[in-house]
Amino acid sequence: MMPLRITACMVSGIVTYDRWIALDGLLHHVAWTRAGRPKYWETNPGAQYELPLERVEFPEGRWCWCATWAMADWQKSDAVYVNRRFPVQRRELLHESVTRIGTSSGRFKGYRMPMPREWSSELVWYAAGDAEQVQGMLNELPNIGKKATRGHGRVREWSVEEVEEADLVDGEGYALRSLPVDYEGLSDAGREIRAYARLLPPYIPKLEQEELCVPRV
Repeated sequence: MMPLRITACMVSGIVTYDRWIALDGLLHHVAWTRAGRPKYWETNPGAQYELPLERVEFPEGRWCWCATWAMADWQKSDAVYVNRRFPVQRRELLHESVTRIGTSSGRFKGYRMPMPREWSSELVWYAAGDAEQVQGMLNELPNIGKKATRGHGRVREWSVEEVEEADLVDGEGYALRSLPVDYEGLSDAGREIRAYARLLPPYIPKLEQEELCVPRV
């Protein structure tokens, strides 16, 4: 396993609520897709796909992948809107027993929901892993973030290169990914930046979280 710098050159803005874009989460998504996209709530939530990354061990048997979250020069923020409206013009296709469709509440309620979109020309991660395998997996990932099918988060090019070192904290002692509060190398100021998050992918709210130190975003 070698220290790596991974760069995503972006075409479009990324739909993300928190800018927490984890490299191991992206690789996990590729591995999950290769496995046929099983539903997480139908499998063991603690199970991990084997990724071409080095593991970082913590006390009490905990661990994480040696990979940072995205670092970027965020240039602007805006919003995209997700709309839903019942197709009233097709009501005649419903069974004659259906006399009323409630669109002000319930399953057919319409909405116009804003979602934040962040723009940067490139995203950078650092990791320790196998460069060839990481490159191969990322080449299968054309988009980053939510609403990818609508063209958001489009990646023009992935590049993976070997570097001298890949740390999980920066020069000021701030976390570059989710880390235990007692992780060696965190400064006192770095330990103050906390949130409920996960050490391992998938990073989805339905799964159990804990209080961890997280990056400055």
